[in-house]
Amino acid sequence: MLGELNGTENSGNEEKETRTASTRQMKREKSRLVGHVLLFTQNASITTCCAVLMLVFSYRRELEQVWQGWFTVVCFTAVITLAALANLASTALTISIQKDWMVFGPLTSL
Repeated sequence: MLGELNGTENSGNEEKETRTASTRQMKREKSRLVGHVLLFTQNASITTCCAVLMLVFSYRRELEQVWQGWFTVVCFTAVITLAALANLASTALTISIQKDWMVFGPLTSL
């Protein structure tokens, strides 16, 4: 009788360990996906920011003629916004790596 109880107890522990391992694996995959998305967002923002700056400095005289110079202001505003987005993605990536937390935004689903 005691052996039977131990046998069922062990199978319960094995099932619990399997569920825990499965949960860990799922969390690891989600963390990896979040990390990849954040890294892509950071790199894409920096690349776009550099491209806009290159175009603004290359064609500054032509851009100042568009919308009486306001197009240049729009371009610099886009550069500042993209740089802020890259900084935010970098901070979220750092948090997700160091603290093993998943940082979710308004467009991500649990």
